[in-house]
Amino acid sequence: MDDEVLIACPYCWLQVSVTFDLGLARQSLVQDCDNCCNPIEVELKFAEGYPQVVSVSKL
Repeated sequence: MDDEVLIACPYCWLQVSVTFDLGLARQSLVQDCDNCCNPIEVELKFAEGYPQVVSVSKL
């Protein structure tokens, strides 16, 4: 099952929706910003069933 979380793009600082897999305890993914098209690396982990953004960085 998938869900999404909002992050701030480290290039343009606008909000971007990131889709992630609820079945994984920790995950890292690369996604292009919907606004400025630059690549973003997002690292997520789950604590007590809720997603927590560990890091958002430029590539």
